[in-house]
Amino acid sequence: MSIFEKLELRDTDIGKLLKDNNQWFEALFDLMCTSDSVRLLFLSNLDMIQRKEEPPRPTVTEIEGILMREGTTEQSKAEKIAKEIAKTISVSIAERRVVSIRSGNFGLIEPFDMSKIKLENSIPSLGHVYGSYFSNLVSVLETVGDFGKTITPADLLNAYRECERAGVMTSLEKIFLCKRCGFFKCEENTSSLDTCPHEKIRLELFQLKSGILEAWKRGVILCGYFAHALKQDKWKTLTEVEVQSTGDMWHQIDVIAEKEDSVLLCECKQLHPANVLSKEEVMKALGILEDLEKTVQEKFPKKEIRKAIVTTGVFAKEIRGIRARKDMLLIDRNDIIMEPKSWRERIWRG
Repeated sequence: MSIFEKLELRDTDIGKLLKDNNQWFEALFDLMCTSDSVRLLFLSNLDMIQRKEEPPRPTVTEIEGILMREGTTEQSKAEKIAKEIAKTISVSIAERRVVSIRSGNFGLIEPFDMSKIKLENSIPSLGHVYGSYFSNLVSVLETVGDFGKTITPADLLNAYRECERAGVMTSLEKIFLCKRCGFFKCEENTSSLDTCPHEKIRLELFQLKSGILEAWKRGVILCGYFAHALKQDKWKTLTEVEVQSTGDMWHQIDVIAEKEDSVLLCECKQLHPANVLSKEEVMKALGILEDLEKTVQEKFPKKEIRKAIVTTGVFAKEIRGIRARKDMLLIDRNDIIMEPKSWRERIWRG
């Protein structure tokens, strides 16, 4: 009998989100299993991409400093005025942008000169539209590059095109920019471009499915992808569910998988590649896994149970003892960005 038939299970909110958008998640995870650029993109930390794209709002102290430097405001009034100004900045920079990761928009620029990133990023006169596309593209390239893998605008375009063909993204518009003559919006017909003889820059805007964007924001793309890659290796899996223990307590688990007489319990942490999963965080995840292990063992004493913690970050050096355990598998950023076959074999062989 399968463990899924005997265990008491219920979906979490994010589990319901994955089920409600199953068609799009299946298409995305299929791509992530086969495409390096798509895998690197969606395993990246979305919050970091957004922070790189959007300059921070000025603080009250910064505004007060500006007022004082201008010499037009008395010190006694500067703090009060600064607080009022800060309150009025209620519309986020993302909401004023032509292209915004926060809204699920991804922009491409062709041709794009990588050697001019720092130079062009510092020039405000490039225009609102081009500048919005530029910061969007650079924030994605830089964050994906934090995995230590080189990814180019051409790689990113291929990733967006693959997502578009799979229905995960939609191409919303194409714009041709001439710095001398202005913008030409391009639909199916490009004949209007002939009126301008100058070299043009091509901008294209892609929109990500809202359900996938929400899952990415909540850091669960990793666990969905991990479970999907296991399914391709004939594991039966459930993602983001709660399991009732013998003491009537409910324990949330990111991924629970079964193959023949083996059971895998997994916790996933989608972090920025430079982030360290501390010993305390590892021990907390291990505690959850061991509680669930007891529940499964009581109902299926003949099953071989393994535990795994998967992260797109790195593990703290202090967990060497945990790493040496035969019933425990740790998969970090260097493993998870590789093709699934490499780390799936480790799970099956133990």
